[in-house]
Amino acid sequence: MKPQHLFLFIFLLIGFKSHSQKVFYTSNPKEANYKIFISKNEYEANWIVLKTNWIKNVKRGIWFEVNYKNEADLIVYVVNEKYLADKVVFFTKYESKIKY
Repeated sequence: MKPQHLFLFIFLLIGFKSHSQKVFYTSNPKEANYKIFISKNEYEANWIVLKTNWIKNVKRGIWFEVNYKNEADLIVYVVNEKYLADKVVFFTKYESKIKY
């Protein structure tokens, strides 16, 4: 394999992995990367994301819920009040509406 191809392969491998969105919902706010408020209104959301049931579909803005914290790329804590949140999240059904 030529060095240029090897570099491209490594770059693509790292690039795809870095946009992975495996999410763990924690009950401890201190271990979370973000405190999120789940909104029913997409117009007040900072992040509009799509949930998937298939781990092969994960990418930026498409979340797959994992059961263990060490498997996750993103650890979130769900708050009940919007003013306590770092990010407001709306879950969409359409990939074209993703905003992350």
